[in-house]
Amino acid sequence: MCFSAIHWADADMIVYGASIEDAAALGFRELRISNYKMKELGGSRVEILDGILKEECVKMMKEWSKRKDAKTY
Repeated sequence: MCFSAIHWADADMIVYGASIEDAAALGFRELRISNYKMKELGGSRVEILDGILKEECVKMMKEWSKRKDAKTY
């Protein structure tokens, strides 16, 4: 997620399922800075709800990673 963009847009909440660790396990080169740490460092008021439908999110990421045209960044 782009926490900075969400913060600057003055959104109230971030909702997500898969974690940085889930993405890294599939080969994505995620920066290991959590939304919670970004919130703390930036003094943001954004509410964070994580792990929502986590199993479903991870399953979709795994299915996508099996595609021949799937590329990680």
